[in-house]
Amino acid sequence: MPASSDYAALLEVNAVNNENAPLEDYVYDKMDGGVHGGGDEEDELQEIEGEVFEASQTATYSKRSKSYTQIEDEVLIRAWEAVSLDAIHGTDQTGKRYWQMIEDKFFRLMPRNVEPTPRTYRPLQGGWDVIKAAVSRWCGCLEQVYNAPPGGTNEADWDKIAAARYRDMPASRGQPFAFEHC
Repeated sequence: MPASSDYAALLEVNAVNNENAPLEDYVYDKMDGGVHGGGDEEDELQEIEGEVFEASQTATYSKRSKSYTQIEDEVLIRAWEAVSLDAIHGTDQTGKRYWQMIEDKFFRLMPRNVEPTPRTYRPLQGGWDVIKAAVSRWCGCLEQVYNAPPGGTNEADWDKIAAARYRDMPASRGQPFAFEHC
């Protein structure tokens, strides 16, 4: 029997009966703008004590974690490379899942003697974006110098000339290339 007829037979045998499905009715309330369960239950609201509310309003939260170390930069690149070049998963997945896999690989590749900064996939993605942009600018500077070297210079000077061009780029904000270890 061909595969298509096997599949069709499987569908006929395993039909779903929606009449007996254990689903609760729902009501859409246009005035309230939401979907509610079919029951008559009311939402219980719990009043927050004034002191607790005031404390929650004055608490300060740090939105920025500490900078990446050289080891964290290198491990992030290795994790990104391992996930991106994975023949089974590769980049054929959602962005969130892709970066969660990079996060998982990042912490598995981190040396045991290093105490990593706790980072979720979002800060890792931000760190990768910084590295990628800086390396892209650096490669552009090197390519400019290698393809059209200034007169009177030799190959030993080209890296210094590329470094000067990198610092002069507006996106570099006068800073030297910080990812030579990558």
